[in-house]
Amino acid sequence: MDASIQAGVYQMRTSSNPSRNIGVPFKQNNGNFISPNFAIYLKGIDRISYSFTIGYTFTQTSFTPGTVSLDDFQDFNLPDYVGPVQHFNVGFGVLVNVGKLNIKQD
Repeated sequence: MDASIQAGVYQMRTSSNPSRNIGVPFKQNNGNFISPNFAIYLKGIDRISYSFTIGYTFTQTSFTPGTVSLDDFQDFNLPDYVGPVQHFNVGFGVLVNVGKLNIKQD
């Protein structure tokens, strides 16, 4: 098992038909993020193991109508989309050890 916290800078790029219609291929918002994660590692055979991770990412950027060149989101009120983007993440990995294995042969 493993617990970690990732932090850094990210770019959120969005595109929409209204943006492209006014000559903007995409809009870019920069911000910081922090993401606590938890991982479980399962040993496979010899050099192979597997990982399963879950986490939750907090960002500083909001997704608003202006992000996609709109005046508002139809059927939504301002409180529905004010606040930073957050998301739940799930991952699965296959790990291969390429280092030297110390296996004794009798």
